[in-house]
Amino acid sequence: MRPAPAILLAALTTATLLPFGQQPAAASCAAPSLIGTDHLVLRHGASAEIDGAGFADGCQDTGSCSATPGCSSCDYGPEPEPMSGITLTLRQNGRTWPLGTADARATHDDFGAVTWAVELPMEVKPGRATLVPEYGQAAVVRVR
Repeated sequence: MRPAPAILLAALTTATLLPFGQQPAAASCAAPSLIGTDHLVLRHGASAEIDGAGFADGCQDTGSCSATPGCSSCDYGPEPEPMSGITLTLRQNGRTWPLGTADARATHDDFGAVTWAVELPMEVKPGRATLVPEYGQAAVVRVR
C-alpha cells in the first residue's frame, strides 16, 4: 500500500471516531432541602422565615445530543416546574404541627427556592425539634 492512501485512510478513520458536538456530563439538580438551619433557634412568640432550595418538579441534568456535523441538536426533556403548596411541619416528641404552606419561586435567579413565614405553636416545648418539608430532608432545630 502506498503511503498517501494509508495516511488518508487513517485520517478518515480517526475523524469518524471523534465526538462531534457532545457536551461533558454534568449533574446539577439537587434534591429539595432546607437551607440555613444548622444553628437555627426558634423562639415562642417570634415569627421566623425558613428557607428551602431545589423545590422543582423535573430536572434537566441529562439529555441527548445528536452528533451529526452541521445538524447537531440537544433534547433535555420538559422544562422543570416550581412546586406549589409545599407544606412545612414541626415534629417533636411524637407530635406534629403544621407550620405553613408555600409555593416555590419561578424566577431565574432563585428557581425552586421557597420561604415559609412561620410562627411557633405555644404547645411546642423548649429543646430539640425537627422541621419536615413535604419533600426533601428534614432538619433538626432548637426551640427556646
